Amino acid sequence: FQDPNWRVYVVLDYLSCLALLHDLTLVPYAVSWDINPPGWMLVASMASMCVWTLDMMASFLKGYYLDGELVVTSKWVVAHYLRTWFLFDFILVSSDLLALVLTEVAGDSNSSVRSAKALRLLKLGKVVRLFAVLRFLRVFVLVERLLETTFSDLYRLVIQLIGIFFFTLWANHVLACAWYSLGRYGPSHTGMRWTYWLDNTLDHLDSHGAESGWYEYATSLHWALAQSALGATDVNPTTLAERLFTILCLLLGLVFSSSLISLLSASIVELHVARRDQRQKMKALRRYLRENVVNARVAVQVYKQVSTRL
Repeated sequence: FQDPNWRVYVVLDYLSCLALLHDLTLVPYAVSWDINPPGWMLVASMASMCVWTLDMMASFLKGYYLDGELVVTSKWVVAHYLRTWFLFDFILVSSDLLALVLTEVAGDSNSSVRSAKALRLLKLGKVVRLFAVLRFLRVFVLVERLLETTFSDLYRLVIQLIGIFFFTLWANHVLACAWYSLGRYGPSHTGMRWTYWLDNTLDHLDSHGAESGWYEYATSLHWALAQSALGATDVNPTTLAERLFTILCLLLGLVFSSSLISLLSASIVELHVARRDQRQKMKALRRYLRENVVNARVAVQVYKQVSTRL
């Protein structure tokens, strides 16, 4: 059980990725739109917290590699975890537990207290849950470990390209949530907010309920994508805070878009080089099998095995 490649740990890594997907997508949306979490979201939050608690417990047992050597000595494994990820994991798991407790306490409060104390507890619980977004730092560790132990070089490059796309989408998702929160709850010295334009649009369209929520999110996401891709949008800042946030996002978008193009170009070139190297190796194998007059049945099996490994 001290081997980090043990099957149970691999399954736990995949479950951690699912928990990350929950924490990094639903939590910013729930906090920004100030929604009361439905039953399924509370269950998902509890399941996510259980997964991270199990991951913490497993990290006290799981060995690690040092200069290519697997370290399995218990005291060294525990000391290594305490020096690296323990404090970070402990803070985030504690924030998950505190957020759930605050939400439950607020939900159990009677109607006379709910107007003041319960609402404050709900808001505090949602703010505490934002700490879960910091788990994106664990994405790189988990994905790197899974890629190294599960996939070949070619598949790793393809997955990295897909990962770049989804990371870009997630970054814009968080930016959209932040932009909506700023419009709803940020300071306003002009008496205006960009969300007033959004409310007027929804009133004109006579859109209410879930449909209006989707329209609000789509508008915010459109604005975020326009900042990162330096595109156009019909949403304009109306306060100093919104304008400063827009300027900051434009500067970050300029750096991000140029870096993204460079990263994609490098990954595509690396993918072409890897595929060309694979074709050359398979061509050399076919020539070797043909020149040495290897039995056809054996040659087919060898060719399939080598192509699978590459």
